[in-house]
Amino acid sequence: HLTPKAGLVDAISNGAHKDMNIDTFIDSCNALRPFMKKFVKTGSSMSSQTAKDLLPELRLVGIEAEKAMFEATDGVNTHKGMIFTLGLICGAVGWLHNNDVKFSSEEVRKVIQVCCKDLVTQDLTNLNPKSMTAGERIYDLYGLSGIRGEAMRGYPTIFLYGLPVYQECIEKGR
Repeated sequence: HLTPKAGLVDAISNGAHKDMNIDTFIDSCNALRPFMKKFVKTGSSMSSQTAKDLLPELRLVGIEAEKAMFEATDGVNTHKGMIFTLGLICGAVGWLHNNDVKFSSEEVRKVIQVCCKDLVTQDLTNLNPKSMTAGERIYDLYGLSGIRGEAMRGYPTIFLYGLPVYQECIEKGR
């Protein structure tokens, strides 16, 4: 409901999107809510394995979440990137918790970096030109690794830039 969000769906505008609105987002959020807990539980259940082993299991939950999102939105992709990112974060929190590691942002980031260490190489080599996603096409054309590269590097945009600004704002009472 954060408004305004230039070019994005918010409470007063569809932004640049013709296929979604605030109600589409609410329906999607409601459908995805149980999957955040499932990501945490999956990470927790994998605690006897290394963080490197988390990704395949978290992806299975992510596929379920995507199906629920598409069902709730009549096929509109409202949160695919969020599912991926929060799936990794929630899975890391569950894994850390069950390994009795205090889950600070630094620890969550480390788990994600280990979990996604080879993600770009695994996902973005030997692409099939006939079935590429938008992110795969951008990688193929320009070498930009997108959200996979962010995950592989432990989301520097989130943890090194966005989160410190957010924490500073909270400290200042904003």
